[in-house]
Amino acid sequence: KGHAIPQPNTFSPDNATTYVTAFPNAEDPCTLFALDATTGEILWCKELHRSIAGGSVEVDSDGKLYVTAEAKVYSYEPNGDLRWQQVLDNGDGSDQAFRTFGLHFSPSGFLVTVTLPGVVSVIDRANGNIVAQFDIAEEYNFVAPTPRLPDSIDLLNFFPEASVNDFITAFGTREAANATL
Repeated sequence: KGHAIPQPNTFSPDNATTYVTAFPNAEDPCTLFALDATTGEILWCKELHRSIAGGSVEVDSDGKLYVTAEAKVYSYEPNGDLRWQQVLDNGDGSDQAFRTFGLHFSPSGFLVTVTLPGVVSVIDRANGNIVAQFDIAEEYNFVAPTPRLPDSIDLLNFFPEASVNDFITAFGTREAANATL
């Protein structure tokens, strides 16, 4: 359907379903897809913030899904029902300065993600509760760089016109492409 898919897909434990994160486009706002691994048919999709495409879907041995978008972690049942969501920005989860780019399982089975300012969160997979946090910047006196360029910069001007058209096709608009880059 013309979605840009920057991350690898992930499979269900039985290999019957593949999950993918993608950028929305002008025709379809979905960003999280469950696809039949044999036919490619869309089983379900979710409309989450476009930042979801910065990470892949993690799937546990029970088939439960875990993703990040904006400053939130989400967990879904294999059928697409939301299990829980956890906010990481001490607000409503929409602060882009605190967004994450994916998550992973720890050796002990927890979810682990890090926000742009460097706050590592360890999350209980069963209920989404944060069981530990570690602020890298505070602990090591690290000053994180400003996570964005000035609004006046058009990053697409640095690409050949053919590539610019590809970006606009993938992201829907020039503005959306710039916001993502």
